[in-house]
Amino acid sequence: MQKNSLRIDVLGTSFTIAAEEDALYLDGLLKRYKLKIEEIQKGTGIDDPLRVAILTGFALCDEIEKIRSGDAVGKSKYEYMRLGERLDNLSSRIDQVIGVKAPADALPRVKSDRVFLLKNEFKHYDWGSTEWIPDLLGLENMDFRPWAEMWMGTHPAGPSKTDALAGIEPLKTVSGELPFLLKLLAAAKPLSIQAHPNLEAAVAGFARENGQGIPLDDPRRNYKDPCHKPEIICALTPFTAMAGFRERNKIVELLDAFACPALVPLRQKLRGDLSDEDAYRGFLEILFGMPPEQKDALSSYIARQIDEVKHRAAAYRKEWELIEEFQAFFPGETSVLAPLYLNVVELEPGAAMFIPSGILHAYVHGFGVELMSPSDNVLRGGLTKKFVDTAELLKILEPRAFTPSVLKPVPVNFAFAAYPAPVKDWTLAVIASSGGRKEHFPEPNASIIIVTEGRLTVSFFDGHGGLSLERGESVFLPPAIDRGSFCFEGTFTAYAACAAQLPSFAAPLTGMPSSPQTL
Repeated sequence: MQKNSLRIDVLGTSFTIAAEEDALYLDGLLKRYKLKIEEIQKGTGIDDPLRVAILTGFALCDEIEKIRSGDAVGKSKYEYMRLGERLDNLSSRIDQVIGVKAPADALPRVKSDRVFLLKNEFKHYDWGSTEWIPDLLGLENMDFRPWAEMWMGTHPAGPSKTDALAGIEPLKTVSGELPFLLKLLAAAKPLSIQAHPNLEAAVAGFARENGQGIPLDDPRRNYKDPCHKPEIICALTPFTAMAGFRERNKIVELLDAFACPALVPLRQKLRGDLSDEDAYRGFLEILFGMPPEQKDALSSYIARQIDEVKHRAAAYRKEWELIEEFQAFFPGETSVLAPLYLNVVELEPGAAMFIPSGILHAYVHGFGVELMSPSDNVLRGGLTKKFVDTAELLKILEPRAFTPSVLKPVPVNFAFAAYPAPVKDWTLAVIASSGGRKEHFPEPNASIIIVTEGRLTVSFFDGHGGLSLERGESVFLPPAIDRGSFCFEGTFTAYAACAAQLPSFAAPLTGMPSSPQTL
């Protein structure tokens, strides 16, 4: 029998087939297939061609089986629309079916009539507060254990869990890998001075340490993954931090005011004609390499003279108080001088600070919401008993003055405002309502919400999936087909971590909102 050729152009793919069927029949079959594809795309909101093709094949097979079984209803060309519920369920598992991991910034937009209450992991580091996190969760900390962090996300070192279809399961089973890690951070004591590598340095460092055979759990390992780690911290209480090198002349001014004889070489390095890069790196090399006798002289000077320095140079009282505090926790460390070379930043509740790659920083005291990319790459520079690789730290640092901007949220709608951090993978937002009115949640991508004040009721746009959240409770919102698919109602303050940058912040930010409260 003569074969007829048919040109197929669907889902961005074009090819020709030959079949021993009537040409009109083949043309009609192709037309029906294209209509089916269009209806599947419209019914599920999925754009990815491979997923659409799989779902279309599933729907067509369902029709064929109904016809073969003699199901009269199944013969209707419109009846397959009843497959919607099964298609939604299948599409949420497409990655498992085809063995392909979707990019973090292209999570499938799957209809959902559920929101998922989270059960989160806690970290009890010794710098944590005994009060802030337990108080937010309404718990009694009877043994006065430090509660440092609560993790919300899919990070393997502390994955959240939720009540999925099969019972309590890791959040990852319904969310996939999330491109962010949301935390509550409660610092009663100073955290280590640290910096995070940019993406290029992280990829190279991870490959190098893999080649050296250093186990991932080795405490001397710097690079746990090939990822960068931009982060933003938003204060829930008054929050003290240090971030970014001060201007060289300001560091010299503070060193002169401190007037410790052991620090003369540091002043000389900054006062010379060196470039900023050579001056800042040289400054840290001298600081990190200070011999034991100079460290002893520094400690002795702080013990004897700090009260006199506070009186003599009262304009810098906050710096002297921090040096005294750090000396009590880490006697003999040269990093206790960090307030002299890093900007001291005071955040009021609701204000935030973004930390780019390569910027030295440390959180000193306060309770906040932190959002970051889920990486474990940390290079430490002091105020810690953990491994400090000063040589590697100096390689990834940005050797320049950097004054962090204090960020205020930018309104998106009546109740929703986002912090303008220049990160494409995630956005931190605050949602607040005092009138009990119902508001649409404007972000369609996967999100995690944590309630910090009041009570919030989350429901799907059609009224299904309602869930009331108390203070301290958190919830995962799956990707929605349209903006405004979820509604928020109540009197509350909550923070949202949203996958992908909001469109209004999609362009690179050349001028961060600047109202720095630096001392």
